[in-house]
Amino acid sequence: MFVYFCFFYNISLNIMRQAIAMSFVFCAFQYLIEKKNVQFWIIMFSACLFHTTALIGFVLYFIYEYLELRIFNKSKRIQQTKKRTYFLLIAGMLILVAQSYIAKLFETVGLSYYVHYFEGAIEFLPNQIISRLPILLACIFLSKQLIKNLGNEFYFYICCVVYAIIFSQFASANSSTYRIAMYFSIFFIKLVPEICACSSRFRFSKNKVLRMNRYFMISYCIVWWIYYCLIMIDSSIPYKTDLFI
Repeated sequence: MFVYFCFFYNISLNIMRQAIAMSFVFCAFQYLIEKKNVQFWIIMFSACLFHTTALIGFVLYFIYEYLELRIFNKSKRIQQTKKRTYFLLIAGMLILVAQSYIAKLFETVGLSYYVHYFEGAIEFLPNQIISRLPILLACIFLSKQLIKNLGNEFYFYICCVVYAIIFSQFASANSSTYRIAMYFSIFFIKLVPEICACSSRFRFSKNKVLRMNRYFMISYCIVWWIYYCLIMIDSSIPYKTDLFI
């Protein structure tokens, strides 16, 4: 709930239909993890009835299935999954420099309505990276523990974190494209508790335990205050404060 309030509550007040679609996509993936495909597809198609951006859920499905290797040998499976993860991350980064080609592709396949999602000049937005940096750093720092607990699911979450950063950069060109990033960010709700659970068992020494929950609470309270109280993003706070300015 803490992650939801810091990342999604304020913005959901302005994009209600998409917020509902995002919640459907998020819930659907639990059925995918449990191999309940019928329930997964029913919820996914229901999400599309609320907002067309829920089609991003099918991209998420492809990423998950692409990383879900069914190789009996554990070491070989991990090695192949890592290679596929690197491929997806590189492909995602290429989106930033290939937006014009993506727009042309959409026109060719009859999706010209969505061409405007990839129009406009992209500028570097460090604030979008900073807001997601605590999760990325925690994933890198606790990668061994997370892989042990989550298996291949960890690599899916890593892709979600990186893709959220990549698509958030489109906010400088088109606010509609920025909304795509939210479908990747929504999985932070599940990833952050997993990170905190791993950190509670991670010891620097005999008596020193890493408490990642404090790290997240402090960092994201600061991010929330800067975004919604200081900068007034989404105009969801009905007053402006001069505190600490």
